[in-house]
This record gives sequence, C-alpha cells and structure tokens, in this order.
Amino acid sequence: MPFAEAAHGVGRGTDADRGLRVSATFPQIYLFGLEMENMRWPLIIAGIVLDLLGIIWILQGLNVLLGSPMSGDPVWFVAGLVVSAIGVLLIVFGSRRTREPSA
Repeated sequence: MPFAEAAHGVGRGTDADRGLRVSATFPQIYLFGLEMENMRWPLIIAGIVLDLLGIIWILQGLNVLLGSPMSGDPVWFVAGLVVSAIGVLLIVFGSRRTREPSA
C-alpha cells in the first residue's frame, strides 16, 4: 500500500482508528478524525470563556466581588488563576497559524 494511502487511513483503516494521524502530503494534524484547522474557533471561544470565569473567580477570591460564599476565600483566587492560565493556553493554541506547505 502506498504511503499516502496509509497516512490517510485508506486501506486497513487502522490509522484513522487511532485518533491521531498526520497527512503524508502536508504535515496537517488530525485529532479523532477532525482536522485541527477546524478546531481553531472552538478552542479560542473555550479559552475566552475560561478566562472570563477565571477572572470572576480571582475577583471573588480577592473579595472584590461580594455577595457569594466564594468571596474572600483564597481557594477561589488560586482556582481562578489556574482556570485563566488554561484559557490563555487554549487561546494561544487556537490562534496559532498552520504553516503553508512548501513548494
């Protein structure tokens, strides 16, 4: 079987079943059958949502946002930092441009 067919999961079908595969013509990453280029906006949106949630938790942990049992609890400050950091990573990963194929 030619390499291009094996890399695209044609023939045996085992490459596509593994969840992660790389195209032979261009090093494009596929995750569970979805091209990562199609995952850019969902990653960015999820990152923004996590950042907003993290900022709210940080402000509640610092006792800036009042009226909640979470207010003034340092656990929520730390949880907010962790969630915001994950959100930033998702935004950065989602906004990375894929390289153009070289001629």
